[in-house]
Amino acid sequence: MYSSSRRTFLAQSSLAVASTAFGWSRTARAITLPTHSRRSILSHGPDLVDGATLRTLAQRGVDAAKSAGATYADIRLNDARTLDMLSDRRGPLSTMFVELNFGIRVLVDGMWAFASGTELTPDAIALAARSAVTTARGLSTMGGARQELTPVPVVTGEWSMPVAQDVFDTSPDELAKLFGAYWQAIDHVFAADLTNSHVNWTKESRVFASTEGSLVTQHLTARNVGITVGVHALDRKEATRLPVVGLDMERVGLDGLTGADVQERIKETAEECKRLTRYPEASADVGRYPAVLDGGAIGSIFGATIAQGLGMDRVLGNDADNVGTSFLAPVDAVLGQQQFSPLLNVTADRAPPHFGAAKWDDEGVATETFPVITKGAVVDYFTTRSTAPALASWYAKQGRPVTSRGSAIAWSAALAPKGCASHLTIASGTTGKTLDNLMKEMGTGLLLRGSDFAVSDQQVSGGAFGPYMMYEVKQGQITRRLRGGLMQFGTKSLWNGLATLGDASTVISEVNRSYIGETWIAKLLPVAAPAAHMRQVDIIQTGRILL
Repeated sequence: MYSSSRRTFLAQSSLAVASTAFGWSRTARAITLPTHSRRSILSHGPDLVDGATLRTLAQRGVDAAKSAGATYADIRLNDARTLDMLSDRRGPLSTMFVELNFGIRVLVDGMWAFASGTELTPDAIALAARSAVTTARGLSTMGGARQELTPVPVVTGEWSMPVAQDVFDTSPDELAKLFGAYWQAIDHVFAADLTNSHVNWTKESRVFASTEGSLVTQHLTARNVGITVGVHALDRKEATRLPVVGLDMERVGLDGLTGADVQERIKETAEECKRLTRYPEASADVGRYPAVLDGGAIGSIFGATIAQGLGMDRVLGNDADNVGTSFLAPVDAVLGQQQFSPLLNVTADRAPPHFGAAKWDDEGVATETFPVITKGAVVDYFTTRSTAPALASWYAKQGRPVTSRGSAIAWSAALAPKGCASHLTIASGTTGKTLDNLMKEMGTGLLLRGSDFAVSDQQVSGGAFGPYMMYEVKQGQITRRLRGGLMQFGTKSLWNGLATLGDASTVISEVNRSYIGETWIAKLLPVAAPAAHMRQVDIIQTGRILL
């Protein structure tokens, strides 16, 4: 059982965790929910701002910018609620965060400027609009490349993310029972624990308006699930832990988190952890090995490397003094040329129920499902209306108009939109390529399961990966658990070393989290990926253990 000090820590850290879970700033107002209540979650906070009010404020902002001399202006306003739940055996700790903010972007003589705020009043928004225009006008006198926007249709309307079971309509009592059932599911397994039992939901109304006449309202919902089971053996320094698969970000409400099948998956994960604790331990030796990585490991590494490198702002150097640049440049030398194993096929998708699903992006462009990598060749990037022209020659060869494909995302309304992915899917391999079969195919090597972290360098040309668990494999069978080892890699060499992809049964959705902005706002990128057999990985040792 967790100690009271851990429970206190969870309560104190809840704001920091939840405020970054869906890209919102740490200035969000926090409301601690009662442990026992039959009232709906939403009723414990202030009323939502109605859509008509948000649209009126949005129109006031773009009108003020245009009157001040903006060539073009757009604005995003959001009213967001985050429900953050962490749990121990005594019940969940529930906090709801409320955030209201806006961000207005203006173009004056080809130069951008941006202003944001948290006071949703006509005067505050108009003041921000005029301030942004003044800044852009000053920048235009200093020279520099002028920005142009690709033309897009004017869009108007309203769209809501489909939600089967809205968690905000449930009560704290119902959620306490749900999390209590998770803990009961592992009671029969000796020394089993939920080493992580954490779920976030967000409910957001976001309005976009532009001086071109677009005005749309979207009601967005998303969730982030992290439930990990661990078994603590007395003769082991660390728990054997594995994530519960199937509780991913492919759904948005309570659907998929309730029912006997979920408890059964938690039990099965605990039993598998118990089985894995029986293997002897050894230090991971430095060297190069063939390896099998499960879907969580593959998704985490892809999200930290290639997915980041496909952002056009990085490719063009616009983010060089912020998050970095990209080795996938220049675009004319990359597009259509095989960069990675021909087994690698990746699709970007913002259709429901994927995380980040929307009808329009944060520039009012209709979202699309489109391939970004086909047979190892990069075939598209994540662009905005101002960065899409860099792909003009490539799109001309494809017979496509030059336009953004709905991948402009402002992770908070208080940030300007950037071209990036919100959900990616790596195509799985042929049927029968289970995790066990991949190990048999490999013969001797390593098995890496789960993801503690994956990081890359400034050019995403290489990085490091820390799995939950690392095992030695001989003749297709696990022989020992290895500790103290991390994987280092060069991005291109790693993904060119892809030998076999697992089938659909090995697919896991893993979230890569990176941080942007001066208020440390999180950018979440889920990647649904199968397991894979890699021909060679490099292992380093971070510390010897005493056996």
